[in-house]
Amino acid sequence: MIITEKVPVQKSSRLLWIIAIGVFIVSVASVIWAVMAHGVNVPYYDQWDRSWGEVIVSALNGEVTIATFTEQYYQNEHRIVFTHAVTLLSAILTQWDMRFEMAINVLLCVLNAIVLTAIFRKYNPRATAWGLIIASLLTISINQYGNLLWGFQTCWYFVVLFALLTFYCLDTSNMTYKRLGFAIFFAFCATFSLASGSFVWFVGIVGMWVAGIRQRRYYIVWIVATVIALALFFSNYVLLSRGFSLAWMIRYVPIYLSGSFIPRDVFNYTLLYPFAITGLAFWRISRNSYYLWRQGHKRSLSIWIMIAGLGLVTGVVAGVRRPSLGLALDTRYATLATMFWMGFFGIIITTNGFIRAKTFIQPKIRRLYWGNIGFLVFFLSLHIFTTFAFMPQVAQWGDTMRGYETCVLNYPTSGETECLADLYPTTGDDYTNLTKWILQMQERGMGPFSNE
Repeated sequence: MIITEKVPVQKSSRLLWIIAIGVFIVSVASVIWAVMAHGVNVPYYDQWDRSWGEVIVSALNGEVTIATFTEQYYQNEHRIVFTHAVTLLSAILTQWDMRFEMAINVLLCVLNAIVLTAIFRKYNPRATAWGLIIASLLTISINQYGNLLWGFQTCWYFVVLFALLTFYCLDTSNMTYKRLGFAIFFAFCATFSLASGSFVWFVGIVGMWVAGIRQRRYYIVWIVATVIALALFFSNYVLLSRGFSLAWMIRYVPIYLSGSFIPRDVFNYTLLYPFAITGLAFWRISRNSYYLWRQGHKRSLSIWIMIAGLGLVTGVVAGVRRPSLGLALDTRYATLATMFWMGFFGIIITTNGFIRAKTFIQPKIRRLYWGNIGFLVFFLSLHIFTTFAFMPQVAQWGDTMRGYETCVLNYPTSGETECLADLYPTTGDDYTNLTKWILQMQERGMGPFSNE
């Protein structure tokens, strides 16, 4: 029998709401602590040539153009418009104190949690407390310290924010041109936040179909917008040549997806843990999706398919473009990979919200319901455990960056370059550009010299 009526479930208890608000507060406090205690005002890698060498220097010389923000990053696939805008704003307001950009990262984490909680509330208002717990743990997390404590990485948080907003607008069975227009706007923003954002166009059209949108005119508008966005993105684009190995990609994806659930000292580059974790997640997603589809709740499934799908697609593409197991475990990628887990938890919560009391007596439905509860508790507990395991690495990051800061601040008087080796990729011992930029910052009183 097909069930189409939404089932009333027990209202979230006061205790659950207290726990949810507590988790949110602790999560926000943890990332604020990470930035205040371990965020260091020193440029790192891409910030030297892109943030300083092009964006800020162009602004100081009065040469800022649209191309300053939209130009493809010379050794990568991305066009990071919003990140460059934040960098310029930081230069204007704080003399380019990189902790300002880290504060923007914290703000974006909180915004992503709010949007994700709103998505949970849209489909099951009585599960909003669970949504807040999941959103807080996944999006406001020091597991992503590689982005959180590196101001340049705002691009990762921007793409998640705009992707969630795009999917939120697309997920409706009563589409209007106004709603579609907002979705297109956010999709453009995602595309020019990070190259991975370009996949929202393809994932979005699948979600529209699952949501039950059948009017051809909306698909035509979406496809035209997709062509325009990708034409602009790939205009004067240099596609970097990288090797491809199917075997590496198959190994890469589970590691990429499970990075926030496996401490590095446990991982040790064995495939057992990532394959077990992602295998369990895929099995549970399939089991719950089958139930929702058979019961006529495809529309409630659509947004979670889009969210999880984007996380999965970015992992596959990263595995093709960057076939390195070390990169797969990099905490920078945890921000996008968590979208897969947003979808995973969303499907579980949605399924349990639709299970009727009168069908709950059926053994198969009862196993599904309690199995979902078990998986929910297991994966959230594993995530919390991993978060605590990451804390020493957060402190280590801060200590390393403070060493770099000391090196940069001392260079104008000491002339020592050996300690600069890990700050920016150089050719041999050629520190010409790096030392030039350090002296420019000192002269302007910007970056590490802004507090002097």
